[in-house]
Parts: sequence; structure tokens; C-alpha cells
Amino acid sequence: MMEVGYSEGMDFLRLDAEWWLVNSKGQTRFVIIIKVEKDLFALRYECWKMVESGHPETRRIPSQIPRCVQDFDIDEAGVVVSTLGSTELEIPYDCILDQPGRDPPLPPVKFSFAELSRFAVSMFEML
Repeated sequence: MMEVGYSEGMDFLRLDAEWWLVNSKGQTRFVIIIKVEKDLFALRYECWKMVESGHPETRRIPSQIPRCVQDFDIDEAGVVVSTLGSTELEIPYDCILDQPGRDPPLPPVKFSFAELSRFAVSMFEML
């Protein structure tokens, strides 16, 4: 699932990511949200998935919770920064072609900082 926002704020995009992960009965396993800042020429990517909560499951506490696992900020010069320490955008292959449980699993699709930068700068040139 990919959710892109221009007029919608990041808080609402995050709520959308959480909603898809929690309410899709496991069919949505990976969500990418992208916030486009046209006035500042900036992009923010966040990748979300369900992760272990660290608590035993109860009626009030689920065993898995939605969490941002990768993030990328790209400015108008194409400089890419990750506050979570991500070194490249990794999308699980089984989420792209909906093939969970494949043995052995196929490697994730990866985008380097350079590729994210080129994409962002070319998009900014079109705005």
C-alpha cells in the first residue's frame, strides 16, 4: 500500500498507515507514506509494518503493533537523511507480488540514497 499526501499532514498519513495495517486482516503487510512539500521542495518517506509489541497479547494489548521502520527526508538539493538510521529503502519482495511465506524468501527490492535523490530531484523539476 502506498499513501501519498500533498495537502494531508503527516499525522493523518500516519493514521492511514496504521489503519491499513491494523484493519486489513493481514492483507496489507507494508505501507509506504510519502509527504510532498511543494513549497519547500522536500519529500518525506516512511515505511510502516506490523512489529512485535514486546508484550503478551491481551484484550487491551495486541502482540503486534504498527510502527515506522524506515524513514527518509529528501531536501530540494537531493540530500537524503534517515533519522532511524536507514541506509536504503527496502521493500519486501513478498509484499510487492503478494507471496508471503515463500521458502526461501526472495531478497527485498532496494533503492539507494542516490536513487532516492535522483527521483526526488527529477520530481521537483517537474513541479
